[in-house]
Amino acid sequence: MYCSMKEEEKVIEFSEGSRQMEVNYNPHLSKICEETQQLLIMGYAVPKIIVQLVTKAKRFSKQARELDQIAQFHNTIGDRMIPSQRPMMLDTAVALSKLVSEQHDVVWSHSEEVQVYISSLKSKVTDLAKQNSYLSSLHLAISQKVCNY
Repeated sequence: MYCSMKEEEKVIEFSEGSRQMEVNYNPHLSKICEETQQLLIMGYAVPKIIVQLVTKAKRFSKQARELDQIAQFHNTIGDRMIPSQRPMMLDTAVALSKLVSEQHDVVWSHSEEVQVYISSLKSKVTDLAKQNSYLSSLHLAISQKVCNY
């Protein structure tokens, strides 16, 4: 199995056709990190190239998990929105999508830039989540008033 970091790829992008947000972090890297750690604990010699790969993979794994949470939120928020309220959240949702579509230079090899980018994405995700929660609570309050009338 060949496994690489692809350090010069965008950290996150939309999949072709489905508009699903995907993180460009090889999931096999986590498994390699775990297995390498086990081998080292048991006292086996691990080739230097593997140790270097694991060191890089560990450095980026936290950021990959954060980006994965953002992507998961983006890919499922539509299911949690009340359909009639979607147009009210369109501007915020478009701003989040725009951050992903227009990023070109945010790659794994620039760790500090990735962290700043994650903060920007989290801010938009928080805005969208708050807006959805607020509108849902208003919808529920109005529904209860109508039912009790």
